Amino acid sequence: MAVLWFILVLISVIYALATLNPQSILQGISDGATASVELCIGLTGIFAIWSGTMECAKRGGVLTALSRLLRPIIRLLFKRVTDKDALEAITMNITANILGMGNAATPAGQRAVKLLNKSNPTPGKATGEMSMLLIINNSALTLIPTTILTLRAAAGSSDAAVIIPYVIVSSLISTVIAVVLGLVFK
Repeated sequence: MAVLWFILVLISVIYALATLNPQSILQGISDGATASVELCIGLTGIFAIWSGTMECAKRGGVLTALSRLLRPIIRLLFKRVTDKDALEAITMNITANILGMGNAATPAGQRAVKLLNKSNPTPGKATGEMSMLLIINNSALTLIPTTILTLRAAAGSSDAAVIIPYVIVSSLISTVIAVVLGLVFK
């Protein structure tokens, strides 16, 4: 990735020098730095609100209730997983993703993979259950697209939430297709 950025910057500098407009580089750097700091400050506030909301949901039992609803599906998809802690970590990972909390989903997913690897006959090689978790995690069924809503609001969208129905439908379709393909090619 660093090489790609270096190439892009190099091309920009060569272009600015070729057009005899090096001032545009300095202006672009300054404008870009200012915009990125403004975006980070805006995102920090909005993420704090969402994190607080999700923490309230967690303490209020919303995550636990959603986890209970998902448990039958998870037991069906992860039939060979007998470790209760691993099933709990898988459930929390999927629940956090459904609620658009990717940052909270990551530790649960890592914990799930570590626990699944304990019963792995060939440690270090992904099992079918690990692959299925990765498939579900990457297809990411989402009911509340927190990150996208945050970015849209920070960018000044007049109706950041208008995308929610489309996100739900498209993420549901992608998750169903991904799970079916994961089961077929298991």
